[in-house]
Amino acid sequence: MSHIAPEPSKGAALLGLDPGTLLCLVPGFGSGVLEPWRYDLASGRWSQDRPQGDCVPRSRRMFASFVRGSEVVVFAGRHDDGRFSQDLLSYDTVARRWRRHDVPVPVDARYCFGACGLDGGVAFFGGAGDGGLYNDVWLLGPELTFERLYAGLPPGGKGGQDSAEGAPAAPSRRYGASMVAVGRKLAVFGGYTSRVDLNSLRRMFNDVWLFDVDSRSWELLSPDLGVNDVDQAARRGLPAGRYCAQACEHGGRLHVFFGSTGGVNGFGLHMLGDSFRLDLAAPGRGWSQNALRVENLGGAADLGAGLKFTSAARVGHGMYFWGGESNKGLTNALFRVDLDGMADQD
Repeated sequence: MSHIAPEPSKGAALLGLDPGTLLCLVPGFGSGVLEPWRYDLASGRWSQDRPQGDCVPRSRRMFASFVRGSEVVVFAGRHDDGRFSQDLLSYDTVARRWRRHDVPVPVDARYCFGACGLDGGVAFFGGAGDGGLYNDVWLLGPELTFERLYAGLPPGGKGGQDSAEGAPAAPSRRYGASMVAVGRKLAVFGGYTSRVDLNSLRRMFNDVWLFDVDSRSWELLSPDLGVNDVDQAARRGLPAGRYCAQACEHGGRLHVFFGSTGGVNGFGLHMLGDSFRLDLAAPGRGWSQNALRVENLGGAADLGAGLKFTSAARVGHGMYFWGGESNKGLTNALFRVDLDGMADQD
């Protein structure tokens, strides 16, 4: 176990710099800055970078990030004072220096959006900002230019579905959705539609949508099941509607991990420690629960206490998770889930 480690936090970014190194950009609630930490998979030790130069990014959480050569690009997020960000920054992992990019940013300041790697950059969907909630899709490319892939509805809205009648043509405005790339399609799972009405059983989703990047069109792959109550979901063997989960595609299946849902009888919020999978080629078969094979790398993961606002990175055949918020408070545990082990469960 490492002698030092990042302080417990949530809403960080975890990235694989190379097959043997993880980089964690940690919102430093005490320091007030975004702290770069490295984890060496061979030695099992953390080390903290000491960035050089005058550019010191303010702490933020739930932001977009991607690796661009020896740099890590960071966009948007929410600062500790509650303000939303439009910052576009990069961190040189060799020179250990931050840089702010003064380029046109046509995207509203926001945080807590679904994001995944695409075309050497990062695609992101929805989120929450000063204007309310969003359901647009953007691509931030490796040249640090923005392309709007789907305009969506004007920001705002707190309702469940934004379609006036019949089946919706696109996922509703929401934040906290999960998104993964499946070839030239983006799979979007779940999310939350209101920060005001916390006790509504229909505010958190477990639907799955596919966005075709080339045709710029949506397809509803698996409808919302209307299950937000923890006990009801457990009895039915279904994933509770949730937000701030993590997800990946492996073996043709969408795997969803953790997140937050409504508590018993829908009251309050309850963090989840479970995981489910959906066959993307045969979604009609429904969801199956994963039995996770967890390897603790730093601190002990207590999935019985649930986990949301965790950060995740896929390296090889493993998903690595760091930090987040459980029903017991903040954590700084680092652990790995074996993806091949889940594939063997079918």
